Amino acid sequence: MNLQGIDLNLLLVFEAIYNDGSLTKAGEQLNLSQPAVSNALKRLREKVGDPLFVRTADGMVPTTYAEKIIPVVSGSLAALRDCLAASGSFDCHSSSDNFRLTVSDYIGSLLLPGLMRQLENVAPGITITTSHIDRDSAYEKLRTGRTELVVSTDLNGPGLYQQQLFQDHYVTLGGKHHFGKNCRMTLKKYCETPHILFSLEGKGAGNVDTALAKQSLRRKVALRVPHVSVIPAVLEQTGYLATLPSRVATQYMERFELRQFQPPLELDGYKVFQYWHTRQHHDPACSWLRSVIKSLEI
Repeated sequence: MNLQGIDLNLLLVFEAIYNDGSLTKAGEQLNLSQPAVSNALKRLREKVGDPLFVRTADGMVPTTYAEKIIPVVSGSLAALRDCLAASGSFDCHSSSDNFRLTVSDYIGSLLLPGLMRQLENVAPGITITTSHIDRDSAYEKLRTGRTELVVSTDLNGPGLYQQQLFQDHYVTLGGKHHFGKNCRMTLKKYCETPHILFSLEGKGAGNVDTALAKQSLRRKVALRVPHVSVIPAVLEQTGYLATLPSRVATQYMERFELRQFQPPLELDGYKVFQYWHTRQHHDPACSWLRSVIKSLEI
């Protein structure tokens, strides 16, 4: 059968007659007149080649064919109703949605513990899948629907929305066994000491290098890494320095033998945003997730 010629309204009439056993009651349910219901049933009979219902003293009794197709028709209509209803509402308590987030491991270490604690409490069926951020592909992931949110410091592209989550500043870390308690971090010492550079792409200059260049200075970069999680262990084992966001530095100070310094040069702070594309802007599930992330105390 060619489904292109089937009017959805005919299936609604079929379901109503099956449930009510009466053309009149079906019409009342659908807000249709009895002749309109009769005409719809006639058209559907012609389409499927079966009478579907037989009139008896007990009402409209379904044929064998009608009994066969009613589970599929009712199930399909129910799924369609749920799908369309989802465009205007979202029940986090019963949802089993999977949300895709694109984040760096640094931002993920700040965001995910609180987010997953919230989901465990109010939305246990929801799952989160993260992917590591790549500035070259992050926008395309949003535009093509391969991720619902990007959480990052800087992202541009047509059709993007953004919301600031937090702002931070930089501090410098070094191993306790290599930098004494009374160590004074001068600009000269800072430039002469080997550094670990955190770079998402694992190459290029960082904010520190840009600030030093303004004073015609350079630092020695001994290691470039795209993940901050490896940095504290390296700092413990070497005489290197690393200049990192203060929030993640605070976490590392609690777990590793590290010493913290104020960078001996002026560094601009930065802001972290959650970004989404216009294709997800009106989606109630995505909107709910954004509100949860915004409410987190990061």
